[in-house]
Formats: sequence, C-alpha cells, structure tokens
Amino acid sequence: MPVRVLHTSELFHHPLPGGLMQFYNYAPGLAQRGVRMQMLTLRTRPDLASQEDMNGIAVRRLEPPDDMAGGSLRGIHRQRQRLLREALQACSAENTGPQVLQPNALSWLMWPQLLRARQRGIPVVHNVMIAPESPPVTGAIAAARHWLMMKLTFGLVPRVVMLSSALARTCQQHYHLRADQVRVIPNGVDVRRFQPAADSAARALLREQLHIPTSARVVLFVGGVMPRKGVDLLLRAWNAVSERDPEALLLVVGSNGPRDSHQSGALSAELRSYMATLDTLRENLKHPASVRFVGEVANPVPYFQAADLFAFPSHREGLPNAMLEAMASGLPALTTAFAGLPAPGEELGHPGEHFLLLEREANVWSRTLVDMLSPAASARRAEIGQAARAWVCATNDLERTLDLWARTYFEL
Repeated sequence: MPVRVLHTSELFHHPLPGGLMQFYNYAPGLAQRGVRMQMLTLRTRPDLASQEDMNGIAVRRLEPPDDMAGGSLRGIHRQRQRLLREALQACSAENTGPQVLQPNALSWLMWPQLLRARQRGIPVVHNVMIAPESPPVTGAIAAARHWLMMKLTFGLVPRVVMLSSALARTCQQHYHLRADQVRVIPNGVDVRRFQPAADSAARALLREQLHIPTSARVVLFVGGVMPRKGVDLLLRAWNAVSERDPEALLLVVGSNGPRDSHQSGALSAELRSYMATLDTLRENLKHPASVRFVGEVANPVPYFQAADLFAFPSHREGLPNAMLEAMASGLPALTTAFAGLPAPGEELGHPGEHFLLLEREANVWSRTLVDMLSPAASARRAEIGQAARAWVCATNDLERTLDLWARTYFEL
C-alpha cells in the first residue's frame, strides 16, 4: 500500500529554497517507489493557485495570516504551528492508509502538535539540511533549558534524517537525539543529467550560448549569494588571479540579495548589506568585467559543463548539493573546511583526490586558482574531475538516495 507523506512549509513555489527543491526533484522517483507526496503551504503571493500539481506533488495553499507581513520570528513560528495543525487534520480526514508528516522546519513551540501526532499514531520525519548555527550551550541552567527544548521538539520525532555522517555526529549531540532516531541519507544527484560535456565541440557551443570566450579560463560558483557562502573571499582573491591571467572569468550563479524565502526583515537587511560589500569589492577590482553575477538560472548544467574549476568557499553547510553536481559534471572543486564538512572518505570523498580543501585565506585561494587554471595543470584538473565524478556516481547517485528515503518512510 502506498505511503502518503505530507510536507509542511511556509513557502513552496519557484524559485524554491534548496532543501525543498530536493524533494521537488525527488517526487517522481518516490512515486515510482510507492510514496505519494503532498505539500501544505501558504499562499504567499496572489498569483499562486490555491491548489496545483508541482512535479507530482499535490500542493494545497492556505491563506496567510495577517502577522505574516514583515517576516517576524513570532509570525513565522505561528505559521509553522498552524500548518502542522492543518496537516494533522488532513491526516485524520484522509485516513485511508499509512501516512507520514514531514515538517520542513521544527521549533520547540511545535511540541503540542508533535505530541498529538504521536498520540494519533502518525509518525513524523524531519530532514536536517545544515549544521546548527548556534554555538554549544554553556552553563548548567542554559544547558538544562536547551535539553528540555530539544526533548520537547526532537524527542517526539521518530526519524531525523541527516545529509552526512558529520552532520549526524554534530546534530545527535546538539539536539540530544537517540541513536535509533538518526538516519543518514546524502543528497542525491542525477548523474545522467549532471555530467561532463560530450566533447570539446559541445563545450565550445555551450560557451558560445553563454557568451563565454572560448579561450577564457572559467571559475564557477553556484549557490545563494549570502554571507554564509563566502563569495566575498573569491572577490578578495580575484585581483591576483586576473592579473596573472587576464582571460580568467569568475561566474557567480545564484540569487543576488533577498528572495521570497528570506522572510526575516533582519536577514533581508543583512543580505542587502552583504551585496553592497560585494559591489564595492567588485568595483575595486582592476578588471571588474572579469566577474559576472549571473543571478538565478533554471538550468545550471550548461555552466557546470562550460567551466574549468568550481569554487565553493562556504562557512557552513549540510552536504552542498552544488558541489556534488559540480563533481558529477567532472569539475575539480575547491572548498574550505566549512562547518558540516564530512570527514575524509565520507560523503564528499578524500581531499586532494576528489576535491581540494583550502584554508580560508584570500592569498591561498588566489595562488591555488592561478596554479589550477594554468595550462600545466590541465592533466591535474582532468584527474580530479574524473575521480570526483566516479565518487559521486558510486555514492550519491539519485536512485540510491530515493531508495533510502522510500525505505525510511515505509519502516515508519
């Protein structure tokens, strides 16, 4: 009998936040495995339909509350509580088979809804997609309060899915999880879609379509442009790169500044300030035209296939999907020791063999970029890119990830 999984999230429309985009992509494959996905969300724009099908996900949108305006933290928590209450009612109304609740975000204020789900025999699964931002709790009173809040939240959730073993180790301690609650399911990559260009002619055609000179050495970043992602480090390193290689080109693909998923007013202000900093850094470059902010794109595959290197100087992650997609595309990836980085041999492979791990210093990045872009490093780039693709195909293939998710739902 199929399992019905009812997700809840304040936002579900294009462009989607990263974690929700994963399940948007997973829906057809999960349907083939007997998992029927639905989404309960809010109608955050007047042009959004109250009900629609999105890639096999049955989406139902509720009218947002009045206190949603401004994106206050209190308002966001109330939205999440309301959606979970509505989801519980929907489960009771359609009690025709096994059902699972999957809230996109959890807070300790949701414990009454989580308790009702347990009392009604409706299992809850939560997917932790990024390393915790808050520092370890110190002091006896603060530690006791933190323990109580985590138990009121995660203690009522039978399965907590992590993207990596490193994330599982961190979150098991931070959220006070039992070992039987934890599952590790890495992001899945469609390795048939994300793959190297067929040949040099196909690559040249892609560059022509993207208005990239054939002779340019291209460094690519893909991701939301925000402080956590570290794009400022690339710009601080770029002067030395463009001086040594005037034809070098840095492409920044991803959202520039606040988007719909950035509901908090404080976060929007932070993003605007960060974008102003990046604008200043770019204006102060000796070759400002060597950096292109492309913005969000519907299909990043051509950019992966047209680039020479992938640069990802993030500060904090779960398991970065963009890096996995770059590796699957045969790109040598450069990254830093971000919070959540898997240990050598875990979900991202081995540093030095499947990707390059750099210190968070602009001079280190500039020196490494210059070295790796040089003609003498072409064999090294090809070696790392081939090893990276082989690793992702063996460990992060989408079909394997879908099997693991389906197994988790059915065992609940």
